[in-house]
Amino acid sequence: MNAIKRLPSLISMMFVVGCLNAQPNIDSLASDSRQAELKGDTLVTSTGLKIYVGQKLTIGKPARPDGLFRSIISSKAAIVPNIWGRKNRGYENDIENYVDTKKGKEKIKNELIIGLTATIKKISLIGNTNKYHYYMAILSIESGSDYYRTDILFAFKINELLLQ
Repeated sequence: MNAIKRLPSLISMMFVVGCLNAQPNIDSLASDSRQAELKGDTLVTSTGLKIYVGQKLTIGKPARPDGLFRSIISSKAAIVPNIWGRKNRGYENDIENYVDTKKGKEKIKNELIIGLTATIKKISLIGNTNKYHYYMAILSIESGSDYYRTDILFAFKINELLLQ
């Protein structure tokens, strides 16, 4: 009988612990960029991962259901500034809010094939280190003459880019 009386408190305690361990969505992405530092042309994360200019990466699977990438955009796409604040933006990452032509989106679908090799040409900080920011990398593909832009840490997080 004592065990039955304790059951509601045990269930509530499990619920509270589960809520505390839940992974935050937007905040975890924002904190990723704060746990990295750009030193010259090398991005060093808090885990010791080094991402550098000239490094070869492998294109992973696109994260969007329509076959487009969430973290990789064409060189001609324009990232739209968010004027309503981060909480009201409707997407997880700044690079997802962009404008590109239908032709540009189709080119990405056709050229960025899973398993293809991409080379990092440049890494730069976008934003302010004291506030929200991310690291933009310029990628070139072995089979193309165009280049692509990516939020490099976000791309690794969602497996759109993989280390070789």
